[in-house]
Amino acid sequence: SDSTDNAAAPVVRTVTVEDTTGPVISLVGDAAVTAECGSMYVDDGASALDACEGDVSDRLQMASAVDTSIPGDYTVTYNCSDSLGNDAAPVVRTVTVVDTTAPALTLTGDASVTVECNTAYADAGAAALDACEGDVSNRITTLNTFNPTIPCVYTVTFTANDSAGNAAAPVVRTVTVTDTEAPVISLVGNAAVTAQCGEAYADAGATA
Repeated sequence: SDSTDNAAAPVVRTVTVEDTTGPVISLVGDAAVTAECGSMYVDDGASALDACEGDVSDRLQMASAVDTSIPGDYTVTYNCSDSLGNDAAPVVRTVTVVDTTAPALTLTGDASVTVECNTAYADAGAAALDACEGDVSNRITTLNTFNPTIPCVYTVTFTANDSAGNAAAPVVRTVTVTDTEAPVISLVGNAAVTAQCGEAYADAGATA
């Protein structure tokens, strides 16, 4: 209106508020992480913020290719869209599965055994289990100093490594060779013989 209150005819502008921008996804934690082979991998997740709708993290979709049973590089991808269908730029986390853990060796049977001198001895062996590869008992190496003919304390040492070269802590069995049995005496000839009175007697002897 002018200073004498003459009112002008109103004019109108129409403002249309539209939403054409997708949410912004942010990773929680690092964009590149390492996981141990054979372990359970739990991703740290992500958040999504939309300029119009605010926090839309509940609309996040995760696609994970992580396989912790096989060493290698994997990805976890996050996607999201707002209620109008505006898509966010995907965000990717790289997960590297590594094998740095050695197998675990366990003895089969007792850690200490005793055998009689000059008798046969068959060691009970050992088993090796790897968190990544499972049973790697076929990769066990045995160092055996056992000599059944000489009483002494001997050791049987087991070592193993996985295909990544991680060496297990050796395990040792102690084998004690003892001599507790007395000799066995055997007569040469008969146990009862007859000698003529007045004649020299030569005994047939014995073996031990």
